[in-house]
Formats: sequence, structure tokens, C-alpha cells
Amino acid sequence: MQSNMGEQEIVDVASSNGSDLLRVFDSIPGLVFVADASGENIQANRHLLSFVGQPLRDATLRAWNECIHVDDYNFFIGHWNRGCRNGQSISIVHRLLRFDGTYHWFHTKAAPVCDHLGHTVQWHGLLENIRSYGKITDELSSDAGSFRSLLEALPVPVMAALPNGQIEYANQHACGYSGLSQDDYRRFLWAADIHADDAFAFTEAWRKSTASDNGYKGTFRLRAADRSYRWCDFYGNSMCDQDGNIIYWCVVTIDVDDKLRLQKHLQVAQSRLSHALKMITSTDLSTSLAQEVNRLLSAVITRARACHRWLSPKSPHLDRALFANEGIIQDATSAAAIMAHAASVHQRTWGGQSVLDLNEIIVNACDLFTAKLRERDISLQLNLTDHMPPTWGNPPQMQHVLMRVIQLGMDSIEASNADTKQLIIHTQHRSKEVFVNIIERSTRTGYANAAVQPDHLADMDGLEVNLAACRSIIESHAGRMWTSRSGNGDRCFSFSLPIHENG
Repeated sequence: MQSNMGEQEIVDVASSNGSDLLRVFDSIPGLVFVADASGENIQANRHLLSFVGQPLRDATLRAWNECIHVDDYNFFIGHWNRGCRNGQSISIVHRLLRFDGTYHWFHTKAAPVCDHLGHTVQWHGLLENIRSYGKITDELSSDAGSFRSLLEALPVPVMAALPNGQIEYANQHACGYSGLSQDDYRRFLWAADIHADDAFAFTEAWRKSTASDNGYKGTFRLRAADRSYRWCDFYGNSMCDQDGNIIYWCVVTIDVDDKLRLQKHLQVAQSRLSHALKMITSTDLSTSLAQEVNRLLSAVITRARACHRWLSPKSPHLDRALFANEGIIQDATSAAAIMAHAASVHQRTWGGQSVLDLNEIIVNACDLFTAKLRERDISLQLNLTDHMPPTWGNPPQMQHVLMRVIQLGMDSIEASNADTKQLIIHTQHRSKEVFVNIIERSTRTGYANAAVQPDHLADMDGLEVNLAACRSIIESHAGRMWTSRSGNGDRCFSFSLPIHENG
């Protein structure tokens, strides 16, 4: 008779102390074992010894492994060692050799027993006979099995997994996409093809889903057969028997890499289009003002020349000269009114000057780029000096400069197509100046000293215009602005401003 004892009951029994512990385990009407903290030395109760026979009388993990089916060995030992190493409960479905030479399917569960400090001191486990899983496995393994035929008919990569997450079968589309064999999938080697940055999130999501009846869904980078990483959507649903017990999982993988790349290109294109429209609008306004002022100045020059001619001593025409002089005054007044209006609009837009906290302005500017940084997979690192002395200037203009330079850095990093993308903003103060450095860092993973040189930045539309506008604002605040590059290829935009004398 097999026991349906849960892990909590095992832990309760484990709380027993003294020489009667093994006798207590022998009295349990099920296949039970106890192991040391390392999981290497295993003691089986009399029911488990009777089921397996002589091999388990040698209380070592090696002897235990001799009873595991060869196709399940790597999966079993991997999960067992990982659980013992991490101190987490263990759940493994595998085949176990009976004394008569036949293999039976078992669900092995093991729970750690901890001391008052939370350190694992023993492992107690229970084996549950699950004959129904053997029937399912036989169906999945059969060439004529309807389930396997159905999986092969689906035009997408599909995997079938046992309740504990062990892959039992992968269709040919899955094998072709990953370049792995059926045996690789059964040994869970396909999980090693998940991108290192996504591995933890993938493993946790998979573990939580297989430990419950919740569906599985996630987007992760998977290494394809050509060894390139591609974004894929993973969808998993459980199939239950008539009693509501999960008998296997079905996991579908859909490549969405091209879709995500297209979305990124569209976002970049929309951003550049928006910037171009702003530039066009600004250019049209500037052109219109310049044309009107130029017309008035041309009229002033023409009237001035005529006035000069009519005031000539040889043939003076004072009345005509007076009329021309009045025209000069009118045209000059109109030109001055246009320039005053433009200055008024600019003043209303930018406001006046006040004491500035550059750190606060930097944080506010970066907040506006949070969504864009996330969309472009660019990490932002702020190294802001504490107790930064204040400077004097126009807050909107300073924020405008920072936003322009941050945008330039983001565009440059995005165009580099690097694996690691980082934007670093650093502040410091020396003598009578405060300094702001905006550093763009792009590297390719897997290559030594593989910093991406952002030379393409020099070819970007509007770069010189943007830098000239930023430099003009900084210099109007008695500051300096420059660009440089470090030894490892990082590009740095820097500017300095004088410390406020009363700061």
C-alpha cells in the first residue's frame, strides 16, 4: 500500500528526536527515506528496502542512483543536487527499479528539516507510486500515439511536460528551432539556452507554474539553432484527469523577435519624425521672422542711400530727404517691434533666472525618459554628488539642455545595436565650478574589450544643431560645454557652470 502523506506530515515526523527516529519511519505504511544535510547518505525505511531490494542497503546516493532508470538519471540527480544545495523542497517524477527487475513510475518528494538557525540538518522524503503517469508516457512515446501525432501536426514548437516540469516530448519544430535532441529536452538541457539575463525569471516562473494549476506565460530570449538569441513568447497550460489532477503540461513557443524589432524601429522612427516636425516648425518660424526683418532692413538701406544722395551739396533735395528719413524711422521701428515680440515670446517660454539645484533638475529630466529607457533596454545610472553647491541660471533652459543631451545619448546607444546599453550621469564640483558628465556606454557581450565606438553619432541628423543650441545656452550662463571619449570608448558630454557666489 502506498502512502499519500504530504510534505508537512513528513516534516512533522522529522521533528521526532532520539534513537526511535528510524523505528518511526519503519512504522509509516509507505516508501520513506531520510538523508543527511548534503543529501549524500540516505537511509530507507523497511518498506522501501522491500520494494527495491539489496541495492539500497548501501546507504549512499550512488547506490540509490543505481535504481533510477537510465533515461531519468541526469534529470533526477540534477534536481536532487540543486534542491539540496538551495535548501528547497524537491519534487521529481522518475522510474524506480523494483526487486523483480521491472520499473515503476514514482513521484519523489523531499523536504528539508532545519535547526533553530534555519540550517538544513536532514532531508525526509516520500515516494508515491503513480502508475497513471506510466500510461501517459507510453502514449507519448508511441509513434502511433494520437497525442504525439497531434503535437507533430502543430506548425509551432511544442513541448509536453510531466507535472513536475520534466520535458517528456518535444515535437520536430521544437527540435529544429533549438537544434536539440529529444534526450536533451528530457534532461532539461534546453533551459540552458535561455539568455543569462532571463534565466532566473524564466526558472522562477516555470517552477511556480508547475507547482500550481496556473497557466504559464512569459517572454524570454531563447538561443536558436544558429546560436543567436531571439525573443520568444512561452505559453503553457495544464491538462488534468477527471479528478482534477495535472497529468501533463503543454508548452508552446512562438518567435516574436522580428515583431519586437519592428516595434522598436517604428518607435525610433516616430521619435525622429516628431523631432523633425519640431525642427521644421522652428525653422519655418525662424525663416519667416528672418525674411520679414530682412525686408525691412533692405528698405532701410535703400532709403538711407536715397537720403544720402538727396543731401548731396551739389543738388540737395531736403523735402525728399526728409520723407526718406521718415521711412527709415518707420521701417527700423517695425523691425525692432518684430524682434521685441520674438524676445517676448522667448521670455514667456523660458522665464527668468534663479538659484539652481542641478541634481534636482537632473532627476526631474530623467523621470521624463523612464518609459523610453525601458523600451530601448537602456539602463540609467545616476552618480550624483551629495551636497552639490547651487549655481545660478534659468531652470527650464537647464532642463532643456539636459533633455537634449540625454536624447542624443539614447539615440547613439540605440543605433549601436549593442548587447549592454548604459547611460551614466555624474555630477561633481571643484574649485568654483560644478560639473555634469553624461556618459554613454555600449558593449557587446562575449567579446573582450568590446566597447562599441559611437562614431555613428557624428552622422546623426541635427547633432551639430543640438549641440550648438546647448552650448549657446550654457555659455549664456557663463559656463563651458565639451565632448570627450575615455580610453575604453565611452563618449562623454560635459558642461560646467559657475557656483552661485551666495551658495
